[in-house]
Amino acid sequence: MLRRRAVLWPAQIIINGHSFTCQIRNLSLGGAKVKLAVPLKEGTIVTLDIPARDISFRSEVVWQAGDLIGLIFQETPSYIRKCFGTQADILGLADVVIEQP
Repeated sequence: MLRRRAVLWPAQIIINGHSFTCQIRNLSLGGAKVKLAVPLKEGTIVTLDIPARDISFRSEVVWQAGDLIGLIFQETPSYIRKCFGTQADILGLADVVIEQP
């Protein structure tokens, strides 16, 4: 199980070249809960862009409730951790990740 970390980060959801302002509410190495004013269907593939950290993750919408959506990252937890670098430890996202071959 990957640890979730509560955050309040401004971000963008990008779908087919269209960008929508959102806010990341919590984050793990596997996904994120995001507040978004635009409803999205489960299975929609999006890019979660975090400009302040200069990183983006290809993601899939796995649930939607009101103005909240759940995203699962398409990249591996190891890749996500690497993107955050030393900040992963500070954010509490430095779970030991053992991936199956």
